[in-house]
Amino acid sequence: LTQATGFNSICDIRDHLWAVVDKLGYKAVKDLRKQKKLLQSSGDSSVAGAPELRNLEERAAIEEKQNLQKIVSGRRKPLCYGDILQLQHIRTGLFIGIKPKTSASQEQTSRRVELQDGSNSCWLCVNPFFSHRSQGEPVLFNEHVSFESFKLSDQWNLNFFKHSNFFHETEYEVNCAKGGRSFFFVLYSRETTIDLRFSNMHGLSYGLPMRFYVPHRG
Repeated sequence: LTQATGFNSICDIRDHLWAVVDKLGYKAVKDLRKQKKLLQSSGDSSVAGAPELRNLEERAAIEEKQNLQKIVSGRRKPLCYGDILQLQHIRTGLFIGIKPKTSASQEQTSRRVELQDGSNSCWLCVNPFFSHRSQGEPVLFNEHVSFESFKLSDQWNLNFFKHSNFFHETEYEVNCAKGGRSFFFVLYSRETTIDLRFSNMHGLSYGLPMRFYVPHRG
């Protein structure tokens, strides 16, 4: 993922809106893809595997419905440190995902980050960037956080890398690096109701449209 900042860069705010959603399930769809790949590689198109394939398709459909219900029911729930979540790009409906075995385009020691349909590579743990905040506490507006890959763990966090493109514009590649850097969210609209437990804290919530910032750019 990259963002350019220059004369040739046209910025549409709708391209930069995100929503935090609960960790979704992908086991059924993973099993379905695995079975389809197995049948294709074996060249087996007989009816013998049809019942199993239909069963997997039904499970995947149920899982998708459950995921949609989880997104809807989780809206306005307070976001807390230690939560396992996903970052959904509102315009496309895709999620930020990490390619654990693929190097980033610009920073070769980091892992590639891209928009995906959804998998366990999209699971992120939100952690406090500074030590004065603790797990279980609500995430507040403009607070620096780190997003650790659930799959890689071990402090492999979302990161940004500054470089120049063909037009000599400054670009920021979002990747996943050991240690990583901090980010913070700003609400696109502050017309929201927060859970009464945190009503005096201006905490962030699931499902709200947010902008994704890096600290040094303001």
